[in-house]
Amino acid sequence: MNERLPDFAAASASYWLDVERRLDAILRRSRERLDALTTDANVRALSRAFGDFSERKPAPPVRYSLELGRVRLTPDELDALGPDSIVSLSGASDGAVVQIWADGRLQGRGVLLVVDGKLAVRVEELAPYEPSDA
Repeated sequence: MNERLPDFAAASASYWLDVERRLDAILRRSRERLDALTTDANVRALSRAFGDFSERKPAPPVRYSLELGRVRLTPDELDALGPDSIVSLSGASDGAVVQIWADGRLQGRGVLLVVDGKLAVRVEELAPYEPSDA
């Protein structure tokens, strides 16, 4: 059994040298690929395709609003409103549907909730925001 020990050591050393050569080859190919991708020509092509992100302006703020309901008032009812006036909204309670608007455009819907004694809206559906052309 002791005679096989040198054979095992030689085979083990040979195995690890082969692993080392393979890893070196993988690293060399990876470096070559990275070098090819980061050539000046490729960086310029990517810059043309995607623009220079350092020059991009921040997006303008979006004005969001939530609409709980609508009510029709006569001109006399509107004139009668003042401090402490109460305008009833039919169906405006916990669970009522709320419309979500972004920059004056309907973007989604939610449900009115009371969380820890405060009003909140759980978003049920929301379209991707697309800024207006104006």
